[in-house]
Amino acid sequence: ADVAIVVVATTSSEGSDRANLSYDDASLALVNSVTAAAGNKTLVVAVTPGAVLLPFMDDAAAVIVSIMPGQEHGNGLRDVLWGRTNPAARLPITLPNIDNEVALTEAQYPGIGDGPVATYSEELLVGYKWYAAKGVEPKACFGHGLSYTTFAYSNLTIRTDISSAVVSVTAMVTNTGDVSGDEVAQLYLGYPPESQEPLLQLRSFTKAKLLPGESTTVMFALGTQAVSIWDTGTHAFVQQAGTFSVSVGASSCDIKLTGTFAI
Repeated sequence: ADVAIVVVATTSSEGSDRANLSYDDASLALVNSVTAAAGNKTLVVAVTPGAVLLPFMDDAAAVIVSIMPGQEHGNGLRDVLWGRTNPAARLPITLPNIDNEVALTEAQYPGIGDGPVATYSEELLVGYKWYAAKGVEPKACFGHGLSYTTFAYSNLTIRTDISSAVVSVTAMVTNTGDVSGDEVAQLYLGYPPESQEPLLQLRSFTKAKLLPGESTTVMFALGTQAVSIWDTGTHAFVQQAGTFSVSVGASSCDIKLTGTFAI
């Protein structure tokens, strides 16, 4: 066969959470047997309600992660696989390498005691922010997505307008491939060290639809709240002062351009 398509699924519902992030043994055995026979001609469609383990990702040509896809899933898959549509979706979560990679404790979830009471000791290090802070590479990064074309980033500019309290960030995105496609450019902000915020925080994103060889300038506007953090003492957002870092790229792990500005 030219390609082998394997569909596996796991689910959860209100009052019926998954016991872990793995697919069941039968599903994993099916994927392993097909990849053993078809090798890199295997495409795995992984249906899931949220984060899931993909131990077979390196053995397949590609994995399509379908998060709660709904009744039009089949039609959507057909259009993407047959090239009628160039995929442009991006992961809204981070996919871990192993179960409980972030070392959550029972005190964090589901909580302990008669209450029970959950202690949010992870503080702000949730999802991709934990991976960035710990220097751990996940199985698949927040914001990642495949395309039938490729894109290049260039010409980062950062302008601070004190009078309007807006930071303007622009970058050029170019379709360097042979087919039309959509790129989702993402802006991550890093706060001054004294703010004690996570290293990367998504603050804006925009989609650019480009023909082969076409370039466009994507624009991001950061207002006052984007450079502020919540003060638990005053119960209000407080604008931070100092040097901020700007990272623009295709995912939380695939940063193409970096710069700084000061307030």
